[in-house]
Amino acid sequence: MTNPTNLPDHHFFRGFPQHAEPTPPRAQLVAGLGAALTVMLIAEAMLGLVLVQPMLFLLLAMVTIGLTLVLGTPLAIFLDQRTRRLAHARATLVFTGVAFVLFGVWGGLLGFSLVTWLGSTPAYQEAGVIVSPALGAAFGGVYLGSTFALGAAAGRFIGPALSLRRKIVVACWIGVAVVLAVAIFFWFFTQFTQGA
Repeated sequence: MTNPTNLPDHHFFRGFPQHAEPTPPRAQLVAGLGAALTVMLIAEAMLGLVLVQPMLFLLLAMVTIGLTLVLGTPLAIFLDQRTRRLAHARATLVFTGVAFVLFGVWGGLLGFSLVTWLGSTPAYQEAGVIVSPALGAAFGGVYLGSTFALGAAAGRFIGPALSLRRKIVVACWIGVAVVLAVAIFFWFFTQFTQGA
């Protein structure tokens, strides 16, 4: 079986049509972003289940989807243009490394700011939880960097092949939209109801 014409010749994807029609770069980008978001949301849902904090998962889901659409999309387009001549596996490694560094720095800043802000609140001080801003920055950097690196690897690696399966791509985006709608409803409207 030969590779579909929109995939590198040196990479083999089992189960795709032998005479597949090529898909445009936009379709591959949409498929890659859908795959990346799906993988990241599954990882965050598992974290929410482990910590038994569904509201934390909903907050992380909104942050992840927002950062992916605002920063991840232009970054993916830029990196795809720069790695077009690289082998498929090497391009995936570039996507993964850049995503880990960029979003790791962003996560470090968020973690530092969050712990600093919480440390100034009376409720946090009364709880007796001792977490330094540096530790919060390290945790936020590693967590956000690794999460987006995982999503970048999934999106870049299977995005071109997944674009040939439009029903799967549509299902991924429907799932992302449902998670976002649920997160917005329970996070914002619940807060407003409690405040009233």
